Amino acid sequence: MRERGWYLFGGMNMDEGNITNDLWILRLGRKPLEWIKPICRGKPPLPRYSHTLNYYEEGNYLICHGGRNDLSSQSFALNDTYIFDLSKMEWQEIKLYSEVDNFNIFNRCGHNSVIIGNYNRIFYKFIFFNNLFKDKI
Repeated sequence: MRERGWYLFGGMNMDEGNITNDLWILRLGRKPLEWIKPICRGKPPLPRYSHTLNYYEEGNYLICHGGRNDLSSQSFALNDTYIFDLSKMEWQEIKLYSEVDNFNIFNRCGHNSVIIGNYNRIFYKFIFFNNLFKDKI
């Protein structure tokens, strides 16, 4: 990890209605607290809000999944997953799959997720999905 702190990705400016795909880091343990906008490589995810962003310690990645972009030409709810490599400061899109046969991973926003071991668990309106990364993370 190049920069220690709290990572914040995307969001919506409620006053203006702008959706962003900016990545910000709040440097903790300093007075005053300091926001920085790091220089990132790779193609970032579309601007979004109502997504999840998890830290996977073993791989030193941030994992961004789903969310909402009302301006997207596909669907307002997104179904993409990106990792952000904290050692390279680089975005990369990845593909997901499920352990359950004939199960589709649908577009989602307003969900929650948590990483337990090598699994990213996604919760959406009382439904539990056990999703794995195509390539082990």
